[in-house]
Amino acid sequence: MSFKDTNPGGFEGITIVFVTEDKTETIHIKPEKEQTYEEFLANKRKKVINYLSSLYKPFELQKFDYVIDGNKETLVIDDVKISCQGNSMYAIKEEILGYLIVRKYTRYLPEDLVQELFKRVKRSWEK
Repeated sequence: MSFKDTNPGGFEGITIVFVTEDKTETIHIKPEKEQTYEEFLANKRKKVINYLSSLYKPFELQKFDYVIDGNKETLVIDDVKISCQGNSMYAIKEEILGYLIVRKYTRYLPEDLVQELFKRVKRSWEK
């Protein structure tokens, strides 16, 4: 298998060549649509807001937003600001889950577990 950058000056896709004894197969993977970094961030914000909207009523969230200010990305849920600079959607969803566990369900957990959970979940929360 080999990889080849089809356009060193910009990203047009990746060409993957599979070579076996019997045959050679080439696959070209292109991005769905070329977009600027600003468009990428706007789409990312829209995805985060849509995801949070689905959690708004069941988890009684008071306010939420995904703020992009220059190079800084901040997830805002109720009164908590969580730094999410460069996070994937998966990582952002993990931050949301951590928030929900810490803010909504820690009263059901043993105290020693709560302290460890707070330490791990709150490491990216802004003070």
